[in-house]
Amino acid sequence: MAAEPGGDMLYVIQLLKRDGTALRRVRFEPDWASALEWAWFQGVRRHGAEFCQPGDGQVAPRWHPETGPPYLSGFDVTFAVNGGGEQHGLSIEYWKPLARALSSPLVKDGLLEAGETFT
Repeated sequence: MAAEPGGDMLYVIQLLKRDGTALRRVRFEPDWASALEWAWFQGVRRHGAEFCQPGDGQVAPRWHPETGPPYLSGFDVTFAVNGGGEQHGLSIEYWKPLARALSSPLVKDGLLEAGETFT
């Protein structure tokens, strides 16, 4: 596996109210293990058990189509296969559990109502 599957990028999650009001920005270090494992299993389903080693994937950003860098719409996990590449994409929904966890203190601090949606 590459030392840093996602490269040397800085990752920040920004929580916004539905009206666009900024609530919080938090820097985080992505744990790519689940994404790599999911993409590897997708490759095994397509190519068989000899597909490649589970940790051999590379992670690359997929820039947001409207705002472009540095904003992501997701990321791609790629494995080298028989001289080519096997690519599997994941959207930013991958970080939804992190966003939910970060929203709890916002409710406690009165910045969000319980059950209020945010982006």
